[in-house]
Amino acid sequence: MAKQYQLEVTTVVHNKVKEKFSRDILKYLQQYLPQKATVVEVGPGAGHFANECIKQGHEFTAIEASIAIQGQLTKLGVKYIDATIPPIPLDDECADLFYASMVLEHMPTYTEVIEFVEEAKRVIRPNGLICLIFPNAYACGKTFWEMDYTHSYFTTPRRVTQLCSHLGLEVVEVQRVIGWFWVHSSFWHHILRHLSNIFAIVINASFVVWLAENMGFGESLWKLRKTFFEATIVIAHRMGA
Repeated sequence: MAKQYQLEVTTVVHNKVKEKFSRDILKYLQQYLPQKATVVEVGPGAGHFANECIKQGHEFTAIEASIAIQGQLTKLGVKYIDATIPPIPLDDECADLFYASMVLEHMPTYTEVIEFVEEAKRVIRPNGLICLIFPNAYACGKTFWEMDYTHSYFTTPRRVTQLCSHLGLEVVEVQRVIGWFWVHSSFWHHILRHLSNIFAIVINASFVVWLAENMGFGESLWKLRKTFFEATIVIAHRMGA
């Protein structure tokens, strides 16, 4: 299945938002990283984060199994390893940062998620970082399952932080955001997040979805539904030997 996976067609605005998010999160992560870090990303998508890492002079490697996405990465000049994970085909303690955005929820069961995070821990150096980004399935509601036909593992902040702690990682940051709009939450961001979640309840209501589809606005509503979803950023630290 992973070999055939393709990204949905996105808009110019969506790409700009993703580019800004990638710049912001890399800038935020760099406070924990050496000046020239070795970065590994699983599931690089359209390559937004890869581009930012390369621009900043970091050594970057993607791991990607999808033939279609590999073609995009080749056009961008991004180095990648063709592999389905887990396991992760890298040596022990070879990276400063392991980055996986919107990946965990595609894992079939918690068994694969445990193996994935264990492998991530294995490939980062002592004092290295793991950054995991995923939808908050509780906040997304039914939309979590509709976002992508490969969504399988029910991701929530509690489940993922509990798993990281169980595997001996120190969770240093947990941020809840709306879509791709910011990285570090302030008081006003939290207010906006709550308001957005209330708005999401309305636009995800079965009657509203049914009405929009029958009035010919189903696709426009879907774009709104995929924009206003709560995501979680978990940054975990592998403690030094």
